[in-house]
Amino acid sequence: MRYCKTEASYKPQAASTRRTQYGLAIIPVLLSLLTLLASIAAMWQWQRSQFHTQKAATATTQLLQPSNLNNDAAVSASYVTVTGTWLVDSTTFVSPRMMDGRMGAQVVSVFAYVDSKGKTQYIAVQRGWAEQAAASVAPAISALPTSPIQLIGELVTNLPRAFELKSLPPRRLGLWQNYDAIAHGQLVKVTLQPQVLILLPNSPDTEAQLLRRIPAQQAIDNLKQKANSNQGYTIQWLGLALVGLIGLAWMWRTRLKT
Repeated sequence: MRYCKTEASYKPQAASTRRTQYGLAIIPVLLSLLTLLASIAAMWQWQRSQFHTQKAATATTQLLQPSNLNNDAAVSASYVTVTGTWLVDSTTFVSPRMMDGRMGAQVVSVFAYVDSKGKTQYIAVQRGWAEQAAASVAPAISALPTSPIQLIGELVTNLPRAFELKSLPPRRLGLWQNYDAIAHGQLVKVTLQPQVLILLPNSPDTEAQLLRRIPAQQAIDNLKQKANSNQGYTIQWLGLALVGLIGLAWMWRTRLKT
């Protein structure tokens, strides 16, 4: 007896065929999304690479040719030199600031200089880091000299702050949890510039034992490394976008053959 297929027997096969067609139709959409997202990611990584490269180049230029605060009052953030004198009895300490597992404080003093208009200006200078014998004991450092000196450093908008529940202006020089430029100026009876000068390791100072921030050249090298990493990620994302394009091309060619 010959088996005859009925109309009902064709329905499961038709439904299976439709599901297969729908699945094949979704693949180009997914490949297109993959290509688009990978291309966007590659463009973003390339822009970050260019940003870090430009920033490193700018920092290198500023480091080789620092601005002079005595001649240019408009300098707001860059590597600078400035000639002037320390304001005696103006040192305060930002503590605790750990370094290599040791307790210590950042040493901040006030520096006076004459600008291009002949006016005396005052700026807070973060001279470096000094170790503390105990949490409540300020570091022992040498007294500030009164002779003129040239400093080399980087202007920043503010010093990094430590977390505190309630911030009160300091009432005297000594150990501060966070640096307050307004309070510092009031205590030494001067008006401080809005920026803070962080001395570089090659800047002269009266206290040779103070540890300073990482050398400027090391910071520039870090920027270059970031740029190289972004370039590597750019290549990876472009490769993924290329995979998506190859997949789309293969499916298009397959459809043309059928």
